[in-house]
Amino acid sequence: MKDVPAAVAVAANTLQRNKTRKLQWRKQLVEDLGLTPKTQYSRLEGVPTYRLPRLASPYPPPHRDIYETEAIATIWRSHRTGKKHPDGRSKRTGHWMKLEKLDQAKLALTVGVNESAIIRDVKSNDIVAVVLRQFSGNDEILEWINGIVDENVGLRRGIRVCKTTTPTLWYSILCL
Repeated sequence: MKDVPAAVAVAANTLQRNKTRKLQWRKQLVEDLGLTPKTQYSRLEGVPTYRLPRLASPYPPPHRDIYETEAIATIWRSHRTGKKHPDGRSKRTGHWMKLEKLDQAKLALTVGVNESAIIRDVKSNDIVAVVLRQFSGNDEILEWINGIVDENVGLRRGIRVCKTTTPTLWYSILCL
């Protein structure tokens, strides 16, 4: 067997160190967030659970942009005037969705800005949504997650949601 060139050996060692660092970082992130297999469900303890029936028709309705106040509607109308919709997919090219004022009476539940909630389907008991406030007290992690969200908000791509009946979805998402 021939000797491996020094540059290849250095590159292989660097690759292995980086891989090990990434695994250690991921493990530390999972521990910092309290998402280890032993503790992941403890994050949901004490979070109020709401069981809601499915609505006969969804609200807000599909293919509508919702606004809460006339001031916000005015800003959106001004922004949209004379502009094509930035999403280039064929169905929506150049078309903005209809604006519709939010009807608070039609909302099944409003989760406050400082509240957490687990929302379950009343018939199947499946988790429909989870809202966790103060998910992490670690400012570096919050900045990192906010950076990912900010970077990806502008992509304007559809997102496929995984179907799951357990609260491990957020665990899977954060453990890239």
